[in-house]
Amino acid sequence: MNRVEISAYRSWVAMRGRCLRPQKKDIKSYKGIKIDPKWNDFLLFLRDMGDRPTGTQLDRIDWTKGYFKENCRWVSPKEQARNRRITCFVEFNGVKKPLAEHCEEQGLRYGLVHRRIFNQGWKIEYALTVKSLPRGRKRRSVDKKFFI
Repeated sequence: MNRVEISAYRSWVAMRGRCLRPQKKDIKSYKGIKIDPKWNDFLLFLRDMGDRPTGTQLDRIDWTKGYFKENCRWVSPKEQARNRRITCFVEFNGVKKPLAEHCEEQGLRYGLVHRRIFNQGWKIEYALTVKSLPRGRKRRSVDKKFFI
């Protein structure tokens, strides 16, 4: 096996371990998650998925479904982190996607926007468009239109 095949093999072994012998902490996440029976053979897995590109990980497109060719892909760790049960999706400008992606596009810190929406009750439109307020400025001095 060459180096690329070895990294795909490691992903295959890890996938099988998560589903067939889940650790106590993983049981809830992988309960009922099945692997395509033909993927019991590494070479068939490799044929379906292809070589693992450098810097990627195996990801399920729909995390509620199992591991099979149509539901799996190689993605960056950043993309994979945004495809989780706990990912916060919001609709902004007619597009629904992870809050973290909207924040990146708007040039705002995720923690700031998350706090504005979920702790301070701001409307999503304002939380994602108002740049950071000057330090020391109190919440009560913010225009009431920002809030739900």
